[in-house]
Amino acid sequence: MESACDVIARRASIHSFDGRRIAADVRERLADYLRRLPDAPFGSPVQATLVKPDDAALAELAELTLYGSVEGASEYLVGWVRRGRRAMEDFGFVFEHAVLYAVALGLGTCWLSGTFRGSRIADQIDLMDDYVVPCLTPVGYPAEQPEALDRPAKHAATPRRRKRFEELFHRLEFWEYDGEPQGPAEPIRERNAGRYGPVFRAVQAAPSASNHQPWRLYRYTSEGEGGTIHLFLERTPGYAKAAKDIDVQRIDAGVAMAHVSLAASECGIQGEWRDERPEFVPEGLEYIASWHEQ
Repeated sequence: MESACDVIARRASIHSFDGRRIAADVRERLADYLRRLPDAPFGSPVQATLVKPDDAALAELAELTLYGSVEGASEYLVGWVRRGRRAMEDFGFVFEHAVLYAVALGLGTCWLSGTFRGSRIADQIDLMDDYVVPCLTPVGYPAEQPEALDRPAKHAATPRRRKRFEELFHRLEFWEYDGEPQGPAEPIRERNAGRYGPVFRAVQAAPSASNHQPWRLYRYTSEGEGGTIHLFLERTPGYAKAAKDIDVQRIDAGVAMAHVSLAASECGIQGEWRDERPEFVPEGLEYIASWHEQ
């Protein structure tokens, strides 16, 4: 299989599929991967499976999904997670691994969020009361001539460009004697990102709801220390949760965490995500997690 960074770079949101059934060997490889999904960083149980909705379920999905319509897909990758404080980040992390594996197999995907509790899809997976389905994705072979559906989604804003490195990544230097910032955060540009360049590019390419790209990564450093990378959210004003238990921008954060882990591993950087909120949180940001090299 190609590298994770290459898969991340070529991934695109596909809404139009050619209707072909997924080849048996490809489907089995994907199904096998779904049986051995990676552990979630904060321990929430996350599962996923392939589902073939009937016509009634497909019609229902068109009404339930918040960020796009789909044509020509006969199968869906459905994920669910137990409710909990870190459920959304854990779901985004694990489900993105599954999505990227499907892309690596030559399949098209498109994250779709919505309110799926009580739906026919939820019935097909026997969803338990303490679990939610935050997102799902169609899986199949992209249409050779995409329809207008592959342009702006029905509930999405006009597509936005990818945010620049300087908007997403920053370095903050701290005084060693008192732990206070030495000054304002310094933007990290691609040319001076060092060995984390490929990691940051993978985060820059991550999918997010309505392409808002709400994640912000800050590298905290002090004299003699390599520093820790903290992940924050810059909330989109007026951007509502999909439902009571579903926070799509925290799912986005989990997707960014997956891209850090995958790209760092390919770059020979070993590390892990921890819930260790720093004393200093930049104004206007919401703490999510911290990446510690091992």
